Amino acid sequence: MAFESVQTFLNNSGAETESDILALLPERLEFNVDFDLVHGEIGEQAASGFVAFNLACTLGDRENNNAPRVTASFFVIVSLYGTLVNVLPTMNLQEHGVHFCATKLRDPDTFLLGGNSHLTEEGFAYLLKWKEAAFIALENGTTTDCHDAQWSYSGENIWQPGGYQRASLEMRSAETGDKIRAVDLSPFARDINHAQLLQHDKQATVSSRFTNALIKVDMEQGEIIWVGSGPAGDLELVTLDGEVLPNGSSLFSGQHNAEYFGKNEYMIFDNQYDTMTGNGTGNPSRLLVVHVDETKKRMTERWSFSFHEYPWGYSPAFGDNDRLPTGNLLASFWPKVKSGTNYEGVTYDCRVSEIDRSSSRIAWEVKIHGKYRNALCEEQFCGRDIDVGWRMYSVERFYETPLVHNARCDAKNMTISFVAHSSFKRNNEDPGSYSLTNMMGVPISSGIFNFSAHWRPAYVSFGFSSSALSLILSVANEWGETKSTHLTCV
Repeated sequence: MAFESVQTFLNNSGAETESDILALLPERLEFNVDFDLVHGEIGEQAASGFVAFNLACTLGDRENNNAPRVTASFFVIVSLYGTLVNVLPTMNLQEHGVHFCATKLRDPDTFLLGGNSHLTEEGFAYLLKWKEAAFIALENGTTTDCHDAQWSYSGENIWQPGGYQRASLEMRSAETGDKIRAVDLSPFARDINHAQLLQHDKQATVSSRFTNALIKVDMEQGEIIWVGSGPAGDLELVTLDGEVLPNGSSLFSGQHNAEYFGKNEYMIFDNQYDTMTGNGTGNPSRLLVVHVDETKKRMTERWSFSFHEYPWGYSPAFGDNDRLPTGNLLASFWPKVKSGTNYEGVTYDCRVSEIDRSSSRIAWEVKIHGKYRNALCEEQFCGRDIDVGWRMYSVERFYETPLVHNARCDAKNMTISFVAHSSFKRNNEDPGSYSLTNMMGVPISSGIFNFSAHWRPAYVSFGFSSSALSLILSVANEWGETKSTHLTCV
């Protein structure tokens, strides 16, 4: 409530009493952190920067047969230390109340967002200048699928799923909304909820929720390269236990936000939602990492993690799973079944968590607790309707400068080496530069390199000539964000 925009939203909503306010705001946010796990091999700078997500609440409308309606939505940017950097109400951007599914950084100051008007899973795409709190509607107000959006590698265009009824990827003009191109993926895809363009938009990976499939596409030819998992799957499937499943089986079910992160690895939020029955499979939802060997046509489970046992660990929709530069996994999750007032196991509405992959321990998290946290339920199992309470679709991590670590100065061989990651994840390499000066700022050397795609490390080394033993290495990205590091030559 320290944010003027939030106060304005509450005033415009007629919220006067504490009960009114807590129907529109979370009751509390609970932060937990293990800095050793957050730092990893990168060090303290890995705990800097921010986490961004759209937090939305829906409740039953008593005047409309208790049908769910969106009551509040906020785009939230928070530090790992629990500082709210910005909280931006989104409800009044479009009629019926807008919240966001697709959430991606276009540049350090700008998010590309896919709007969801009410609960239609469609709306306008927006740019958000988050420092200025400015939302800019795109595509001339064209209503499009909210699940994903990605700026084209060249030109002012946006790639998005074609919609639930259209198994396609579509590219539209960001200015006019005119459809420029569509790639049909039927009958292999249905309900595409994630689409990732790769290799300068020459290829794409697609998450098809209702066919339990991850699909790779040749965008130049408009042809499917392979289908992993699901009834039409043509990859051999290998579980964590080493069991080989026949073609047509599923490694995951009703998944969300499947994304490629380099080294032939895909990160998936496996909802374990049975698309045939509309119920859960009886297993908890999980964060899943799979490896795809395209030569051997094999998909292998590499890592799996669930927040709770079933049923508390089951989330029928939404969920995210991203790889961070440390190798940790960043996820969003909400439980369909919570613990009642006599139990303290699962009393939150939703959470963002960073998990250390090697130990499966929580490195950092924020849990969002709502007013309606099982107030009328004292049992161990307290179900909630799919559209009631606070939830989020996805989450993004970003920094104010590049990450630079393992920087070394070899005085004997007169070389500098370092490892770098840009300030946010991107699907293609992007340009970087470095400069070396002495402690007085006198230039010694400079050069260019490429940050690796998918937030993987870029390994850089270069020679220099100087008698100085104390140096300053500065690494910058294409927007001029710069990280400076002091080096002592040995």
